[in-house]
Amino acid sequence: MTDDAREPAVGARELAKAQRQRWQKTYAAHPSMYGEEPSSPAVHAALLFRAAGAEDVLELGAGHGRDALHFAREGFTAQATDFSPAGLKQLRQAAQAQGVTARLSTAVHDVHEPLPLPDASVDAAFAHMLLCMALSTKDIHALAAEVRRVLRPGGRGAVPWGLSAGGQGRGGNGLRGVRRKRG
Repeated sequence: MTDDAREPAVGARELAKAQRQRWQKTYAAHPSMYGEEPSSPAVHAALLFRAAGAEDVLELGAGHGRDALHFAREGFTAQATDFSPAGLKQLRQAAQAQGVTARLSTAVHDVHEPLPLPDASVDAAFAHMLLCMALSTKDIHALAAEVRRVLRPGGRGAVPWGLSAGGQGRGGNGLRGVRRKRG
């Protein structure tokens, strides 16, 4: 392998490290920076997940957890992942204050790595704004494969798409689905 072939991977790792450091500082300086209310896509996804009979929801890129908290308050068991320990600490504190710690777990996770979950272990997966991070097409395909791996047969995934800088969807409900086929 030439140096040129390795260069993008090194650049991607350094970019991911810089993003992780940025979010650590951001969450530390601005707790609950997105507010405490769930995002509109999370509210809609919870309705879709409930209609599909989901019980266990995985949130990728949970940040300080406003959407994971919504899922837990709605009665789902929520598993929140993010690469920012500071954001996840805020999430655990909010879960304790809201009395939903029994329905919520957190894990530090970088989406460039395999999910720390067994195959077919969740009913639904959700990610809001995660795809706005510096992810390559290869990273996104690998992440989608990981989501399919951890979804139970018939499981659902929802990823808001077509979002403007203000977070408003352009057309439709703004959700794209990933589904694991039954059997």
